[in-house]
Amino acid sequence: MTIPPLLRGVPVFPVTGGAATGSLFVGYGTSSIVMTLAKFFCSLRLAIFLLMGLAALSIVGTLIPQNASPEVYGERYGETAARFLRFLSIDDMYHAWWFYLLLALLTVNIIACSLRRFSRDWRTLVAPRIVLDEDLEKTLPCSRSWAAPWGGRDAEEAVSHLLRKKFSAPRITRSGEEIHFFARKQPFARLGVHALHGGIVVIVAGVVIGSLSGFTKAYVEIEEKGAITTVLSRSGQPIDLGFTVRCDGFSVSYYDTGAPKEYRSILSIVDKGKTVIERKPVLVNHPLTFRGITFYQSGYSAAAFLFSVRDRKSGESRLVTVRDGETASLPNGDQVVVMDSVDEIRWHSPRYSGPAVHVAVLPANGSPESFVLMKNHPDVNAGKGGVYQLSYGGVSAWKTVLQVAKDPGVPVVWGGCILLMVGFGMVFFASHREIWIRLGKGRVVMAGCSDKNLPAFRIFFDELAEALGNVSSRVDTARKP
Repeated sequence: MTIPPLLRGVPVFPVTGGAATGSLFVGYGTSSIVMTLAKFFCSLRLAIFLLMGLAALSIVGTLIPQNASPEVYGERYGETAARFLRFLSIDDMYHAWWFYLLLALLTVNIIACSLRRFSRDWRTLVAPRIVLDEDLEKTLPCSRSWAAPWGGRDAEEAVSHLLRKKFSAPRITRSGEEIHFFARKQPFARLGVHALHGGIVVIVAGVVIGSLSGFTKAYVEIEEKGAITTVLSRSGQPIDLGFTVRCDGFSVSYYDTGAPKEYRSILSIVDKGKTVIERKPVLVNHPLTFRGITFYQSGYSAAAFLFSVRDRKSGESRLVTVRDGETASLPNGDQVVVMDSVDEIRWHSPRYSGPAVHVAVLPANGSPESFVLMKNHPDVNAGKGGVYQLSYGGVSAWKTVLQVAKDPGVPVVWGGCILLMVGFGMVFFASHREIWIRLGKGRVVMAGCSDKNLPAFRIFFDELAEALGNVSSRVDTARKP
């Protein structure tokens, strides 16, 4: 077998009776170890095992929470099982070394299966057999022959015209007294399965790229008018963004029931001292992306609370701002701290409505006192707080909570999906069909094959053979005196 220069060194897997035979690599000789590895990685059983394994692991990853805290696993499965899950990295299985190993084996299996038949398909595409000899005729599934003592220029033109009309333009070859015609349609269809395999490999590569060089579920809190340059990963490690994200504003609206209706952040991006994105609204399902890093609106929380503090004796009032997680001083030296807050109290106490806070007053001398204050019901607990009457005025500043993700593998995955769709189109809607015709020695021989849907091709082949027989009869009759 003569190998075109383009194909020398390309792995070839000749197949006879379903078993790999001959040299594994053209120009590299035969090695039993290499042959064994080739058979292993080309095995359909390996592909089925890997696919079933990945499917089963995906089910496990769905049932068992991923990237949860150790306390969650301990409460749900017990300490012993939780340690076992962490030891096997099942709590973060999509980043486990053995999951990457399965993906690598599947990729090698797909590539090996493609290489097994790629050289044959490529040779068929770029260097087809255009002469219908007896050896080729015996291998083709469709074949017809009949006596027809015709030839010459008239026969050549008649057959060429018929093939162009019914099939495709032929390539004509003369061999001695014989004329050979070869025509084919959609030869690219043979590459459909390779496009499918290539699409899967590219998608897997994109997933691995995104997993290794990107990050997901990082988060950050930005107070109104505040700015950040780093975010926190799932493990709590800081990630430098390389630019500044500024929160220019935040707003939240509510339904009549008090449930949040919409909350939005107004973000700006500052890069090297220059504002490159200014006042971009970010809502749920409307993220902001810059340099491949995407910011999703995830939630919000109160950054500061406003209180009216009235002296019970003098009647004087003043406003005090209490920041979340911090204490604020009252005029007499007492401290006040917000322990918890809700946007709508009716979910906890149906008799009331509106925002509420749970505060604690820490007197300089004496025991702490905690109680609930409601914005819409200032008389509730008005007698508590010592020498000062506290009234809750609402949230004075918000913090937006953003989920941050970077996935450089997304363009690669999209490219793989496109290649996969192209492959599906080629596999399901295209078929490589070939027709050979030989004229000479008083006979017409016609043969053909199709890489798929052979029953439909047989019907077409018989119709074309009948049309060719009619043409040969007319030409032969026209030549008689």
